[in-house]
Parts: sequence; C-alpha cells; structure tokens
Amino acid sequence: MLGISRHRRSGALLLALLPLAGCRTLSPEGSFYEVADTVQVRLGKEISWDAGQFVDPSVRATIGNLLAQPLTAETAVQIALLNNRDLQAVYADLGIAQANLVQTGLWRNPIIDGAVTFPTSGSGPTDYTFNIALKLIDILYIPLRKRVAESQLEEAKFQVTAQVMAVAAQTYLAFIDYLSQRQRVGVLSQAVKSAIATVESGKALRRAGNITDYDYEIEVAQQVQVAAELARAQTSAAQAREQVNRLMGLTGLQTQWRSADRLPSVPAHDPPTSTIERRAIQGSVDLALARQRIITTGRKYRVVNITSLLPKLDAGGELERDEGEREAGPIFAAEIPLFDWGQARRASARMEILREREEFTALAVRIRSLARLQRAKLLSARQTALYYANTVVPQSQRLLDAAERQFNASQIGVFQLLQAKERQIRAGQEYVTALTTYWRERARLAQILSGKLPDEADGSGGTIAVSTAQSVSGD
Repeated sequence: MLGISRHRRSGALLLALLPLAGCRTLSPEGSFYEVADTVQVRLGKEISWDAGQFVDPSVRATIGNLLAQPLTAETAVQIALLNNRDLQAVYADLGIAQANLVQTGLWRNPIIDGAVTFPTSGSGPTDYTFNIALKLIDILYIPLRKRVAESQLEEAKFQVTAQVMAVAAQTYLAFIDYLSQRQRVGVLSQAVKSAIATVESGKALRRAGNITDYDYEIEVAQQVQVAAELARAQTSAAQAREQVNRLMGLTGLQTQWRSADRLPSVPAHDPPTSTIERRAIQGSVDLALARQRIITTGRKYRVVNITSLLPKLDAGGELERDEGEREAGPIFAAEIPLFDWGQARRASARMEILREREEFTALAVRIRSLARLQRAKLLSARQTALYYANTVVPQSQRLLDAAERQFNASQIGVFQLLQAKERQIRAGQEYVTALTTYWRERARLAQILSGKLPDEADGSGGTIAVSTAQSVSGD
C-alpha cells in the first residue's frame, strides 16, 4: 500500500518499491540470435538484422562477393536471407514480443485524484482532499501474465523462423523458374536459327523450282511462329529474373548478376525417404508453433481462472483537510464477483484450448500425409524427367535427322519435314517442363524435411514451393 505522496516517508517507500516493479531489457537481440542459430541448423544459412540502422559492412561485403560469382539457387537464397527487406520488417516482431514481455512486468502507474474547495463567503480555510491509489491486484497477477508473455515471445520466435524459411523457399523457387525460362529461351533460340536456315534454303529451292510458293510460305510461317514463342519466353525470363531480384533485395548495378543458362540435370540419386514421416514431424516448425500456442492458451486460461476470483483490488492513501483539521488514512476498492464470476471467460478459454489441441493433431496428420505424397510426387517427377531425357528428346532428334535426309533425297515434302521440326521443338520444351517439375518437387520435399510446409500445403495461399537443396543433399 502506498502512503500519501506529500509525506517524505511515503516518498521513500515509493522509491523503495520501484525496483520491485520489474526492470527487464528491451533488447530483442537475444531472441534474434536464437532464430539465427535455428536457421543455421535447418538451412545452413546466415541471417542479419540491421534493426533500422545502416547495413553491417561485413554483410555488404558478403553480398558483394556472392554477386561477383555466377549465382546458384543456394547463393541466391543466402543473399535473400541477408538482404530481403520484408524479412527485416518481420524481425521487428521479436522486438514487439520482447517489449510486451517487459510491459507485463511493470507495475501500473498509481492514480491520484483530489479536490480543492474554497469558501464562497467569508474568509474560512480552503479545504482539500487528495487520494493516491495503486492497482494492487495487478501486481499480484504480474507473474501469471509474464508467463503468458514469455510463451508469446516463444511463439514469435517460431513465427519469424517460419517466415525466414518461407523467404528461402520463395527465392529458391524463383531461381528455379528463372533457370527454367533461360533454358526454354535456349531451346527456342536454336529453333529460330534452324527455322531461319530452312527459310534461306527454301529460297534457293523455290528459285530452282523444286518447291512451290505454298511450301516456302509454310517455312516462313514456322519461322514467324517460333520467333514469337521465343519473344514470349524472353519476356517470361525477364519477369522471372526480376522476381529473383525483388526477393534478394537488389537494386541498381547489383541486378547485373550472372548465372547458368539451364537447370541442372537429374542427379543420380534422390535423398533417402525411408523415415520421411518421422523426420517431417520431428523437425516441423509449424507443429512447434502450434504446440507453443497451446501452451500460451493454457497460461491464459490460468490467468482467467485466477483473476475471476478477485478481478479488482486498489489500495492507497487519502489526505483530507476539512475546516482546518487534517485527516489521513488508507483507502481501498475491491470488485466483488457477485454476478460475473468469470464463468463465460473460463468456458471460452477451455474451448480455445480444445480447438488448438485438435488443430495440432490435424496438422500432424496433414504433415505426415504431405510427406508421403511428396515422396510419391518426387519419384514420379524423376521418372518423367528421365524418360524425356533418355527417350523422348533423343527420339525426336532421330526423327528430325531422318526427315531431313529424306527431304534432301526428295522422298518427303516440306510439310513432313516441318512436322518433325515442330515435334523436336515441342519435345525440348516438354523436357524443360519435366525437369522444372522435378526440381520443384525435390525442393518441396526439402522444405518439408527442413520443417516448413509449403504455403500451398498449409493453406496460406502463397506460391512457396521449395527450400534449399542443401536441406536435401545434406540428409
């Protein structure tokens, strides 16, 4: 109970109680370092937070060194984790959760009120009344509320970790898409060169009277069509590159990075998946976040349960002078839970715990199912990509070679030759699609094993589909 503020003894008592009001650091650095350690373990990547200050020179140097070399999906992910501005904004959530934790440990400020009355006639004394009160019950509930805030801080760590992994996944996927478009441009560029050569050859044949004007115009039409497809592919490649630039947070001369022109071939082996369900469950950040939410809700229920017994208790002191006489003494105010004794709030909290418990179980079932499904999809994508690489593409090339020989021997016409060329171009593009699908599915599996469900799997409606290949190859 605080005494009267004007008394020296009461002022000393207030100063003595101030340390008990709680003093906890507002710095979120410790929480960020914990997230950074988790990311290092799960993805093998570093993250950095400038906290609104200038970018660390060592971080700038690292980004510069990575950009000086031909980029890969792995190095693009590392740059994004160091330089993505959306992530820099997300890290502020750690500071907010840390500040909320500090706030719960602080006493509420005392409330002072008073009145001064003057005589309306004569020269009587001026009377006054001053009260100072402290919400005593809030002090008693501080430990309970701090436990809730501590659990919410843990939630924030899991949420930030999940979002870091999501950005890594987005960047990896965007880079795969970019390489896919580059490879598609390469296929169509070769097709355009071949079409130009065919048209030039057709001119000579037409002058010699070996082909008709109609056959020649068919050749020209194919050249125009392939050139249009190439232009569209080049536009798609430029768009895919800019998506990578945005995720990496690059501007100006930084956007002039180099990379390979095509996707890697299908590797000899995929990561082992015999224990995929167990590993997906054990490493799931989504599941850990759901578990932490249950803990938070349980602690909130305890706060509701206890505070329902004594919702309000204020205590303090009063100083009054009435007709020249001074009086002082303690005051208090308490809320009696006569009508509302918290039954509805407790029932609501219990239902929240039940709901989150069932959501946790449902999430675990979904993770297991997605892990099994992803294993099957990766196997199918691998078989399809290998079939195109080993069978479809070589066969289409052999067919084209045979058609060209027969055309040169005047055994088939221009139309049959152009059909063989169209089939060869289509086979090349379909192979790029199959190869892209393989790397997407492989990356999805990596993301699930590293602990983060793809966004299209967890219902958030995004386009995240991949994580780093290191998470797969490092199995």
